[in-house]
Amino acid sequence: MSDDRLRELERRWQESESPEDEAAWLAERVRRGTLESRAIELAARLGHFAAAQLIEAQDQRDRGVQRDWRSSLERWGAELGAFGEETALRAGLAASLHAVRVADFPDWQRATVMSSLDLLSCYVDRPDEGHLPRLEYAAGDLYPGLDPEEDDCAWGRCFALGAAFKTLQLVAGEDYGSLLGDALDRAARVKLSAAGLGREILLDPSLSDLPPLPSAAEQVVREVVREALVPWALGGQAQLAPPATPPIWRRLWWRLTGASE
Repeated sequence: MSDDRLRELERRWQESESPEDEAAWLAERVRRGTLESRAIELAARLGHFAAAQLIEAQDQRDRGVQRDWRSSLERWGAELGAFGEETALRAGLAASLHAVRVADFPDWQRATVMSSLDLLSCYVDRPDEGHLPRLEYAAGDLYPGLDPEEDDCAWGRCFALGAAFKTLQLVAGEDYGSLLGDALDRAARVKLSAAGLGREILLDPSLSDLPPLPSAAEQVVREVVREALVPWALGGQAQLAPPATPPIWRRLWWRLTGASE
């Protein structure tokens, strides 16, 4: 009988395509234990509307919190990185593949970069330490290409290479959020004018000297990442890092005052 209810909720959502009906189906899956609540939170961070509705409803019940899901790509990368290595790798890979496809590469160079990203894709789908030396070599192979010339097409290629380079670094890195934020930001700059930018900006891990991104450029990368990760996150098989535990003094403060995060 309970399976019938789950199938009915899924059928209702597929017929209506309503976010409210999808939220009801997702909530029932969480209640039954076939989908982790952490996956709902990740989908919400990715901008999935039905998942965000569930999280916001829970916030209202718990603390009266109203979350704002909008943020810069750097901050968004940090938020996604908190869900663990696989989430960061999948997000960076999606953004990098998009950047390499739209950048103005000669065929031979595009093939080289895509080969490195294909290797990373294999590692994401089936992690194997045997891939690590090859991935390190692939990252090192991309680094010399980060040398812009005068025209915007060359800068676009460099930003695409930078996005791929930062994504490959995620395999050996620990600060997933910072590296992913860098990768997402560079992927969004592939088609922008590079007037006034210096070579050191591409090589410096800090993005503080780069001009703000237009919202349209950010949105393209968000859509690419969202389309790649939401089906994986809500598929029920994603391995996600648990949420960080706040310091005990902060938890006590919340309990005493009812204050929100």
